[in-house]
Amino acid sequence: MDIQVDSDDDVYKLLGTKVSIYDLMYGMITASSNLATNILIELVGAKEVTATMRDLGAKNIEVLRGVEDLKAYDLGLNNSTTAKDLMLIMKAIADYSAGSKEDCDSMIKILKAQRFNEMIPRFLPKDVTVAHKTGSITGLHHDAAIVYLPDGRSYVLVLLSKNLKDFDKGTIQLAEISKTIYDYMMIKNFESLKTICSNPVYYLGITWPKNNTDVAFSKLQWAKDSNERDRIDFIYYLPDKRLILQDIVIVGPEGCVVTNPVKGKKRKNE
Repeated sequence: MDIQVDSDDDVYKLLGTKVSIYDLMYGMITASSNLATNILIELVGAKEVTATMRDLGAKNIEVLRGVEDLKAYDLGLNNSTTAKDLMLIMKAIADYSAGSKEDCDSMIKILKAQRFNEMIPRFLPKDVTVAHKTGSITGLHHDAAIVYLPDGRSYVLVLLSKNLKDFDKGTIQLAEISKTIYDYMMIKNFESLKTICSNPVYYLGITWPKNNTDVAFSKLQWAKDSNERDRIDFIYYLPDKRLILQDIVIVGPEGCVVTNPVKGKKRKNE
């Protein structure tokens, strides 16, 4: 093992001491520790790792050796995977079919502590939580994730790449793909709500500009039981050197309507 090419040097500081399996797994996932990975593969066996992946439905993933095993590399023994296999593995963890609920929750907790967030989480709103595992070598950058949305939904996204001529530029492009998928998921949810509450006369709900990038789209709520007096139109201001905001005036009753019941002071016409 070469500490110079390992992304985590914490494990090397513990050489000669006893380290828990949990700590090794934590370093392997959150910091891509090559040394921790190799210790764990030696402990359980590469064939057993592959067999476990088969049990989870991943039919093409192959774990043949540890990391930086040049002798095995020279013999043509290389680890490999596919986007579908990684998707199946992440899905199994997310829906608790990869083990007990306690085990899967522990896996998710470690995945959420990932240190490298340059790809899938990069352009997502702060209220989105990503449990993921990254991986990279020269010309390659991968990320497999469970993305948890604020409204309680989640989805699995796997981004794999190869032959990246410009690693940083390629990573940004992959991060933009992640943002596109997120936007689709949010708009898809909004469109389904509009389908359920399709008549704007009966279901006015609340309005919000779809292209408002300053507020997470997940903040939008469709109030299907609202009436015209419940409707709120939002006007938002973007900073601009050519404009100076001098004052803000909100015109309306002192109270407000929340899901039809009036909150605060009432007026005669309410």
